[in-house]
Amino acid sequence: MQHPIGLQPEGNLLLRSGAWNCRNAGLGALQVLSDALILELLGLLDAVSLCQLSQCSRALYCFCDAEDLWKALVLEGGSRS
Repeated sequence: MQHPIGLQPEGNLLLRSGAWNCRNAGLGALQVLSDALILELLGLLDAVSLCQLSQCSRALYCFCDAEDLWKALVLEGGSRS
């Protein structure tokens, strides 16, 4: 089954010639950060900010769609201080 927006695990870059890494291009200057750190930073945002940021690139959409981010927002009532 193919991912709805065509994402594949990063290991597939090694197996496919000409494969494109949307993570680095989609994150721009943030690409130097680890995935865990990016998720930690996104955890500081409110729901509206996450939705807006997710529209910037395919990579940010995937990060902003992380289940743990939304679970925390729902449990906190959708707002962060």
